[in-house]
Amino acid sequence: MNKSIILGIIIGAIIIGGISFYTTNSNTTTDKDPSTDSFKIGIVSWVTNEEFEKNIITFKQYVQLDDHFNENNLQFIERISNADKSKHQEIVQEFIDEKVDLIFTQTTSGTLAVKEMTKNIPIVFSVVTYPVEAGIINDLEQSGNNIVGTRNYISIEEQFDFFLEISQVNKIGFIHRENESNSDIQINEAIEYGNKHGIEIIDISATSLKDLENKINENISNVDALYQACDTLVQSGGEEIAIRIATENNKPTFSCNLDGVRKGALSGEVANFADIGKQSGSMAHKILEGRDVRDMKTEVPDSTYKIINLKTAESLGIEISKELEYTVSEVVR
Repeated sequence: MNKSIILGIIIGAIIIGGISFYTTNSNTTTDKDPSTDSFKIGIVSWVTNEEFEKNIITFKQYVQLDDHFNENNLQFIERISNADKSKHQEIVQEFIDEKVDLIFTQTTSGTLAVKEMTKNIPIVFSVVTYPVEAGIINDLEQSGNNIVGTRNYISIEEQFDFFLEISQVNKIGFIHRENESNSDIQINEAIEYGNKHGIEIIDISATSLKDLENKINENISNVDALYQACDTLVQSGGEEIAIRIATENNKPTFSCNLDGVRKGALSGEVANFADIGKQSGSMAHKILEGRDVRDMKTEVPDSTYKIINLKTAESLGIEISKELEYTVSEVVR
């Protein structure tokens, strides 16, 4: 047989095989019919607290926006890994074995762990601050893969401006997990903000809650206030440690997390996890109806949520004007 013919056959086989492989491994839509078929959604949490739970509750509600999806044709399988990557991926493998139609995940670490496990099953995330920078999706406008979701992103400038409207300080201790991608990006934004506004940002990073407690105690006398970043160490106990130590030293804290202000931080301009849960649920609803994930846009919160803890302000001797009280989303009394 002519060599050129043989070469053509080989190349053609490779191309066909490649197309087949791509089709098999990049199914970012569902071919099911909501009127006749049943669906399964796997929900895996990296860590949990009241706000994460609200995020899941509203996600589930908004998946079931209309009669297409209800308790008769939609099953939720819920698991938590407690920040254990191996356990997290065991759970995802369980979902794969169960042939779930979609996976819902929270946080950057949790979503990255799911991404490693499947390129076939549509993944919807929430509470991820920087999904492009973390390597979760390719672009905010079109994910380009099997993943889409909602960010809990509020700019450092907005957060710090709101806090400084309430409490004037010169040195801010930035509390975060060491080498976590979200907070690494955040602290760079904070340093840039500080350079612009004449505020010194003190990096207080830690690898564990005990390490965080020690680091805060070492630095508390050298700062005027503490800021709690949007990361999993803060959200799984670090917030309470920072607030307690700051309170003992009569210094304010402000937070990237709604729950932190309710627990005693002075203020926060934050993403409401319940609201972005709704947005993620709406995305999942569209995907189950047949929308291609690759063409979907990752969303930011529809609006920011400003919250002030009046009890904390009073204990610190900080006066909150009635005008400000009336303009914020929530006042903790």
